[in-house]
Amino acid sequence: MDDPRPPEEPPAPPRPLQRAEAWLAGRRLGVVILLASAAVLFRVAYFLEINGGPCSAWHRWDQSDLHFFDQWGRQIAGGDWLSKGTLHPFHEWHARVARTYFEARPGEEEELRRQGGEEPARALWNRWYGGRLFHQEPLYPYLVGITYRVFGPDPRWVYAWQMALGVVSILFVWVIARRHFGDLAAGVAGALAVLCGPVLFYEMVLLRTSLTVFAALGLFLLFEEALDRGGPRRWALAGAALGAALLLQTTFILFGVVAFALLFWRSRTRWREALRPAGAAAGIALLCLTPAFARNVAVGAPVFGLSAVGPVTFIASNARGYDPSNGFTIDDRAVARIMADTGGGFGGVVREVLGSHTPASYLGLLAGKFAVLWHGHELPNNKNFLYYRKHAPILASAFVTFLVIAPLAAVGLAAAGREASRHALLYGLAAAVGAPLLIFYVLSRFRAPFAMALMPFAALALVRIADWVLGRRWKPAAVAAAGMFVMVLWVARPLPAHQLPIRSADYRVAYLTYWQPREREAVARSDWNAAA
Repeated sequence: MDDPRPPEEPPAPPRPLQRAEAWLAGRRLGVVILLASAAVLFRVAYFLEINGGPCSAWHRWDQSDLHFFDQWGRQIAGGDWLSKGTLHPFHEWHARVARTYFEARPGEEEELRRQGGEEPARALWNRWYGGRLFHQEPLYPYLVGITYRVFGPDPRWVYAWQMALGVVSILFVWVIARRHFGDLAAGVAGALAVLCGPVLFYEMVLLRTSLTVFAALGLFLLFEEALDRGGPRRWALAGAALGAALLLQTTFILFGVVAFALLFWRSRTRWREALRPAGAAAGIALLCLTPAFARNVAVGAPVFGLSAVGPVTFIASNARGYDPSNGFTIDDRAVARIMADTGGGFGGVVREVLGSHTPASYLGLLAGKFAVLWHGHELPNNKNFLYYRKHAPILASAFVTFLVIAPLAAVGLAAAGREASRHALLYGLAAAVGAPLLIFYVLSRFRAPFAMALMPFAALALVRIADWVLGRRWKPAAVAAAGMFVMVLWVARPLPAHQLPIRSADYRVAYLTYWQPREREAVARSDWNAAA
């Protein structure tokens, strides 16, 4: 009897990208080895180019955060494990603000002088900063201090573990992109991360940027695992990671809020079931903070304080007239007046600053910060990516900058929107690491975690566009191309007229920390050719 069913058509051959996806899925170990090897080679080249050159001594500049972390680390390595010594830096701008304050209150300067001890301006700032309150969160300086204690006070040992964390961060990006968008997107994301010059740049700078990038990506992976698979051990690990991250930067509380909110949203029909894992994770995070709280009790600092800089930073970056394109700048009069009126309490500072705005003026300020956040320029502060690139050509070879990432990520964010619920935590990560730049101010070093959080979306965009082109789906490909073109025009817009890509200060710091000591040594031995 004849079969009444029509003969089955042979399966359509897989599209080129499907074949690439399957090929990469079968060779994941090889991809990981390739990415790790390339990342290590880039870092070895970077170290060889920077080591011993004009960019190797910037931590000696006493007006920089690099110097501050170096000195704090040396203090800890020297045996001050409770950080009882002077914790707060005193830079030129601190002296200016104090001078402005004392001009209006000369009697207070005399009173501080009569009390003896510290010079009045420094005493004023130590009071505003909370005395022995940690100046910034303590995890990074303590890691620097332990490194100095074990290997000696040479920042290159810190750079070694920062570069190791950088390699692991690249693999984290690969894992995140693979879980969300597949093996092909993961390979592209890993390649983008290997070639990301600004992120590589910070791995040989005495700042916590590379550790923050590692913490953001690792925290995401642990919370995603806990949310997807549950279990007491996974939630305990996520809580411990959150506690450690808060000791690095308290702004990670924003990601904690996002993760817990997602937990309760997923459990909204049985929300009581979410209380136990949320409570366990929050409790363990709090437990991780207890050593810092115990230290505060021991030295007489505010018990729950982890950082003293929030109030001043909020004033500087939110006072009326602040220009977000300038990064960190100080309005001496505004800082002196508001710190005097509020005593430096964060709540009082926020109320005072926001009270000086109208809704329109503050929304305009936030819009300005958002525009700077999405600008291709790596806005410098204590050091400049473009200056380092003049002395380390490998940073130019690592050509993926925010100018590349941002337009692609914009397309990827939209392309992933159809499955937004599945990628909710990844969207949340980008929002959580981007929000502090709007609350405070935008700098290249603060934007690095945001750039890495966007990288899986950027990789998705490249894969989707290639798929549309190869599949002759011209309409979505044209829409994506148009969107990228508009984003490129916006992200690559010219800098303000007053802003130079490389500042005179960048050359001056290199001279002060590297060339001037050599010049003086040559003069001391009458070697005039070397001095010249």
